[in-house]
Amino acid sequence: MAERRSREPAAVRRDFHAAIDRLGRGMPEDETLRAKAAAGRLRINKINVAREAGRAYALLFQPKYADVVDRIDQLRAIGMPVRPAPSSTETLQELRGNIRAQIEEAEQHWHTHVELRATVLERDAEIERYRREAVRLRSEVAALRDENARALRVRGVPDGS
Repeated sequence: MAERRSREPAAVRRDFHAAIDRLGRGMPEDETLRAKAAAGRLRINKINVAREAGRAYALLFQPKYADVVDRIDQLRAIGMPVRPAPSSTETLQELRGNIRAQIEEAEQHWHTHVELRATVLERDAEIERYRREAVRLRSEVAALRDENARALRVRGVPDGS
């Protein structure tokens, strides 16, 4: 004997929305709809939603399920594409392609990183040279000031202090 399903509006509504989700992914549970999906002829409409939900088509005409009908109409209006379920081979090939693209992108980032790091190291070395030069010049300026002050004292000229 077939399993008895709940007639509660909330349960029926859940079944309809779950059916819409499965149809949108292109992965219906109903055999007939699965064949349509494989052939690329699956559409989201009231009949297919009711069939996938395992509920009577007439329920969709009751006002309490207006939200379900609105969702179906919205998806049809925007031309919601029904994606057929990919085969394992297609999925693996797609994953390999994505991984290869990510590897190439990572390698490009790595090369850019290495180049930028080399530039940073060159700039750091240049900054260090300038710092050493600044220290040398400061000590040279201090020595010249001292020498200038001694020369002025020897001449008897008061220094500027």
